[in-house]
Amino acid sequence: MGYDIVNVDKNTIQVSAPLRRSDINMIQDIYEDLARHIGLENIPEIPSAIHVKKSEPSLVAFTYKLAESLVSTLQFYQVESYPWYSKERIELLGVKTEKL
Repeated sequence: MGYDIVNVDKNTIQVSAPLRRSDINMIQDIYEDLARHIGLENIPEIPSAIHVKKSEPSLVAFTYKLAESLVSTLQFYQVESYPWYSKERIELLGVKTEKL
């Protein structure tokens, strides 16, 4: 895997990623490398103790969906625009501003 071990304590191992691995930015990247090295099929499944339930939509989300449905029913088209940004900021996104 190419990691250098920097320090080993009782419960902690500090590693340094090789310079060629600029994609290693957080601990999850190291976990992913380790899982690939071990083999995903060799890691036992452990059920999560976290129960996630679907949240109820907010009034804002409900109103937006209702408006979107109404606009669609009336055969209007939704147009994405950038009214809150300057031309310079929009050009940074790569959008052509000749018609703005």
